[in-house]
Amino acid sequence: MRYQVGKLPIRLKSLIELACLYAACFLLAGFLSYVERSASDSYVLMRYLKFVVEHQNAFVLGASTMAVVYHYQGILKADTEIRCRILVGDRLPLIRLRYAVACLTILVFCLLLTLAIQTVAKLEVANSLHLFAAFVAYIALASFLLGRRRIV
Repeated sequence: MRYQVGKLPIRLKSLIELACLYAACFLLAGFLSYVERSASDSYVLMRYLKFVVEHQNAFVLGASTMAVVYHYQGILKADTEIRCRILVGDRLPLIRLRYAVACLTILVFCLLLTLAIQTVAKLEVANSLHLFAAFVAYIALASFLLGRRRIV
């Protein structure tokens, strides 16, 4: 029996939506650093945007939570599909590996794109790198939990 390593474990539409969420999170981190840099030059602007500048990590965390929830919903939806693939002859470790590779590929592409934009605009990239590390950790955890039976 031949195993298809190149076959995507999730639908292309879901990958595109996930890429949009990743890009939105990274671009939000870059935009907030831009707002901070712009607001530091003007007292009036800093007065109005003080809350946003002081709590930019919370805004980025909130946006990244949407991506994590989307991952979780995708795993719950793919549960039956994974069981069918196992019945057909695919192996769960290969499905998990393909899921992790697909998600990490999309994540790295979005990170490189936004890092290029932030570097050209001379913005701080530290928030994007922290966000990347958090997403990698979540993808590793999600791929490990992919295909497990739900307790509830």
